[in-house]
Amino acid sequence: TVIYAGGDDFAVYGAWDALLALAAEMERLFHRFAEQNLKDFPGAESKTISMSLALAPAVDASLGAVFEEAGERLEAAKSADKDCIWLLGRTLEWKQFSEASGLKDTLMRMVSDFGCSPQYLRDLCGIYRETQSRVSRRQARRTGGERPWRYHRRIRRILEAATGGRTRPASQRAEFQKARTGLIADLIGRSAVTVKLRPAGRVALEWARLSAEA
Repeated sequence: TVIYAGGDDFAVYGAWDALLALAAEMERLFHRFAEQNLKDFPGAESKTISMSLALAPAVDASLGAVFEEAGERLEAAKSADKDCIWLLGRTLEWKQFSEASGLKDTLMRMVSDFGCSPQYLRDLCGIYRETQSRVSRRQARRTGGERPWRYHRRIRRILEAATGGRTRPASQRAEFQKARTGLIADLIGRSAVTVKLRPAGRVALEWARLSAEA
């Protein structure tokens, strides 16, 4: 439902997953329009689009309060860079938004195809929360960054625990291991020296957690 439409902005409310789908389609159509109709104009003026998504904390939350929060998050996205979206605690470029969407599907596949308990999503979210703590940042600066193998081991343990230790056929076991390796790389990057937990990974985790709990 459209609740506001101005000269160069708009606001809508509805189910959060429907709004994310709407955001992706709006971004696709906007850039297609800009490429076709504004290609003769130099610079990025009028060729970028920024958005934000605010979640109501409860079913009886005030629409005005959520609308106000969405406006504040939009300003945060615009302050970070042009052509961004703020959602689920992070500001992402639209390319990162697409990456988060794909990674969300991979996270959900671990539940639907490999029988992982949805609880594993919360456990993985905990890894991101830990790295944001002040102590973790001081330690990372002092040691030159966390080593990726520590996170590989922790994520593997979380995923193995989420499956309940069930024995799989050899073909499915190989497929699970391949999916697990790709998931770890998408979450923490592919550096062999230090780890950098990706913003798109954090958003994908929250996205998948909300989807699993819906």
